[in-house]
Amino acid sequence: MDLGAGLRAIMALAFTLALLGGLAYLAMRFDFTSFFNRDPEQPPKKLLDFFKPAAAPQRRLHIVEQRPIDARTRLMVVRWDDVEHLILVGGGGGDGLIASKAAAQKATAGDGA
Repeated sequence: MDLGAGLRAIMALAFTLALLGGLAYLAMRFDFTSFFNRDPEQPPKKLLDFFKPAAAPQRRLHIVEQRPIDARTRLMVVRWDDVEHLILVGGGGGDGLIASKAAAQKATAGDGA
């Protein structure tokens, strides 16, 4: 591909993108969505609502606190579905769950019955 053909391809791409951008601007400026709205009782939606990201799902896992024990090991308190867990992370293979707050509460409630 010579320089002329490459330049022509880049110019065609720029023209196409400019044309799409101009049409999007006109659609927002003159609210073309009202032409396609079949229900007169329902207010027309804006074009930008289509481009908004979907709502993020509710996060279930939160790091409440973390403390370093040494250079490689840290102790973390993690909340997962309203249950707090104490986890040792980063050691030489001794990683794991140390304690769980909800499990301890259920055990004491079961012993009292």
